[in-house]
Amino acid sequence: MASQKDYDKFDLEKNMVHKRPMLLVDKLLNETETTGRTFFAIKPDCIFLDKNGVLMPSAFVEIAAQSFAATDIFQKKMKFKKHSNGFLTAARDFIFFQEARVYDEIICDVIQMDTFEKLHLLSAELKCAKTLKLFAKGEIRIYEID
Repeated sequence: MASQKDYDKFDLEKNMVHKRPMLLVDKLLNETETTGRTFFAIKPDCIFLDKNGVLMPSAFVEIAAQSFAATDIFQKKMKFKKHSNGFLTAARDFIFFQEARVYDEIICDVIQMDTFEKLHLLSAELKCAKTLKLFAKGEIRIYEID
């Protein structure tokens, strides 16, 4: 199992396909074989903010997808395996509970429910880091292309 030091030194900007301002994960907090937890602080330059400083609902889906990617890349690097790129192919049954705004901090938990060859079925919960109240939850599907 990885240590906190491993998570702290994992450079998302270097390892992720997405780069700022499209990168919506600031830090991988922990992971297991089938789960990942990430952190994202909404900054004023976030491209998913509307004119009132509210995060667009589509951003929650993208945060979930990037959280899976960060977890997958980290796990493969720890095992000295090559990471495969992937695409978000579907978002299902997303429920939005409250708005997230600039300066809010989000914890995203992703759980791999199943895998069929290169298709990963995941559930995601996105919560306020301070109150742990849900912002959104739903399912996503990621298809590995490499």
